Amino acid sequence: SRTGSSGNSGEVNIAAGANLNATGAVIVDASTDANFLGTINAPGAKVSLGGEAVALGNAPVGLGGLVLSAEVLAGLSDAQSLSLRSSDTVDLYGSGAINLDAVTIDARGFRSFLAAGDSFEINTGSARLINTGDTVGGPITGDGEFSFNAGELDIGGGTIAFDGFQQVNLNADVLAWSGEATLLSPAATKMNVGVFAPLASTRLSIEVANDLSIAAAAMSEENLLIPELGGQLGITANSIRADSRFQLPSGILSLTS
Repeated sequence: SRTGSSGNSGEVNIAAGANLNATGAVIVDASTDANFLGTINAPGAKVSLGGEAVALGNAPVGLGGLVLSAEVLAGLSDAQSLSLRSSDTVDLYGSGAINLDAVTIDARGFRSFLAAGDSFEINTGSARLINTGDTVGGPITGDGEFSFNAGELDIGGGTIAFDGFQQVNLNADVLAWSGEATLLSPAATKMNVGVFAPLASTRLSIEVANDLSIAAAAMSEENLLIPELGGQLGITANSIRADSRFQLPSGILSLTS
């Protein structure tokens, strides 16, 4: 993470027609705005991008923060990993997708600026969601569907909100947590999870202000992990339909509707 910066200045601009090439690592961290009008070509590289806010997809011209267009995201598809850091939220504009082997996102959560019928997906083998700022923004009214699909999803800590969506889908072979964490979703939410398991003796809270459906995802035995003792999982929703595997040795599972 960045240190020694007030966050009051500092812009990164990659002009139209420019091509940022790397095979080892790409690190772009802007205190305010980062404008990507060119492309990033980073086969096999570890890519780390950060800004005051992050927008993905067809964002309006002139939007502040770190803006990654659909073209830039497509150019990152052969990177080894992608790390996104936002001091605020990750905002989604228009239908699109991120397809990578490994994704880490440090932000207050995700916000929908999608239109009706739009959908945005993040597809990855392993993922980590964390909010090191541990604050969330105010709710917004939006539309569209958001899907996060991972082989293994680790919730690292903090409060992570999914705001403005009509539908939220969280799918993982393994959904684990390694810190005190809360997932917030005002929208109808569907989860397909092979197993819920703690990586530390901490609590994960899933709070859905709508209906929640949890189905059992198919998974292989090789994806099973050894859960930590004493983990806690609390799930609250308007209604809960749960059919999955919960591994909480010496732990606590609570379902409240």
